[in-house]
Amino acid sequence: MSVQFFRLWSRRPPDGSLPLGLSLDDEGLLLAGNCRLIQACLDRDGHLFYRARSAPELSAILTAAYGEPIDAAPFHPAVERIAELMTERSWSCAKLAALHLRWPELSDSAAATSVLRMDAFLKVTASFDPLKHPRWPKGSDQGGEFRSVSDQASEDEDDTSESSEETEEIPLPNGSKIWIHHHHWHDQALTNKLEARGLLTPEAYKFLKKDPFAMSDEIYQDITDREFRVHMHDAAHIAATADVKQISEKYIKDNGITKDKPMTEGQAKQLIEVIRTSDMNGISAYRNRLNEYADGRGSEAERARYGFIRRMGRENSE
Repeated sequence: MSVQFFRLWSRRPPDGSLPLGLSLDDEGLLLAGNCRLIQACLDRDGHLFYRARSAPELSAILTAAYGEPIDAAPFHPAVERIAELMTERSWSCAKLAALHLRWPELSDSAAATSVLRMDAFLKVTASFDPLKHPRWPKGSDQGGEFRSVSDQASEDEDDTSESSEETEEIPLPNGSKIWIHHHHWHDQALTNKLEARGLLTPEAYKFLKKDPFAMSDEIYQDITDREFRVHMHDAAHIAATADVKQISEKYIKDNGITKDKPMTEGQAKQLIEVIRTSDMNGISAYRNRLNEYADGRGSEAERARYGFIRRMGRENSE
């Protein structure tokens, strides 16, 4: 009778090799030392929480790890639960839950390297927009090199004309300073006040605080660099929060929510849907602001972050 043991690895084994399994520390749940399956994030108030990667991304990473097609959907909820335990700082429970995933160790260092390569590929392809970074055609004098967007636009307007305008180059931010933030559609301070008033069930409170539906997409920013920061407690955010408060109070009144009949998780989801799709000036303007940043500077910040992570991965694999 054979017995299979499962263990958590040190992120940096003493012999300098890549770990062939899972590691768990305050930076997240990692595979092969640097591939974050659960990553550390900061909310608007600077509080640390942990978020699991999507099931499709986990599927791609595990397929690269084990060399055969793997669907991560069945055990993705378990990974999300580990993220919750880490956010709650229940480190022992989180480690036990990670062991209970019962994932086999990687076969060798080549498999670990495949994991890191897939991780880098997912991050780069997610943030790279070829329309914003066109290349000169193969065979031309510039042969495959990047050209400016203004050159592309000029060529579209007149193939025979030459653009004399130069585009302003925006320096990439320091990738080591880029953190992942999220905007809570129902402001966290408002959520805390409703909870203090006894108007939320524990499930509703948890939903408003942690559910991905209650938050924006990932925001990549450097809080020390105004050029690469969009999510902050400024006039635009205050205006959006004022609108959210108005919607929230109206929803509570219209639905008869009281201490004796607190908001359920289902009602919390309905409230978030109303807020996310609202055309009130403050909310609409802030939503557009986040989208514009994500399509512009945020994309550059994401590339810088994962370029830094990719370099660190190469250094650790050498």
